[in-house]
Amino acid sequence: MRILSLTVLLIGLLATSASAAPKGEALLCTIRDGKLGNWISNEVVIGFDKDGKTAIVLDAIILYHNKVPLKAKMREKRGKIWLYWYVENTMDTNATHIPQMRYTGIYTPQTRAFEMVAKPRGYPTQFSGRGQCAPIKNRSRWNKLLKKRG
Repeated sequence: MRILSLTVLLIGLLATSASAAPKGEALLCTIRDGKLGNWISNEVVIGFDKDGKTAIVLDAIILYHNKVPLKAKMREKRGKIWLYWYVENTMDTNATHIPQMRYTGIYTPQTRAFEMVAKPRGYPTQFSGRGQCAPIKNRSRWNKLLKKRG
């Protein structure tokens, strides 16, 4: 799968100041349960910036529509890390223009659980999935990919 080969590029992590955020890790989150549909990828890679307020996310949807990783806003609430990012100007399988897909990811560091919701702006539907995250050990190419981020 293309996401796995690009995951090799997205390895390593910058330190973060958020207390619950994983320090020195990039995460590969595997989504298995939920209403996956076309808008929830089976795998999501997350890396946290030094500032503790933003993260970098990459999955098959981002690769297809944006070509480079996206910045995600980050908040910490009740021991969980909430991530928010948007994929702009997408199109669904019926060639319907979707101006914006709004994503929310919720990572629980204590259990490594991950939840993700995608909601198209202007539509009542939403897609969701749940899974687990694991740290990516090899950090050799992380900085190269960060330079390409959107």
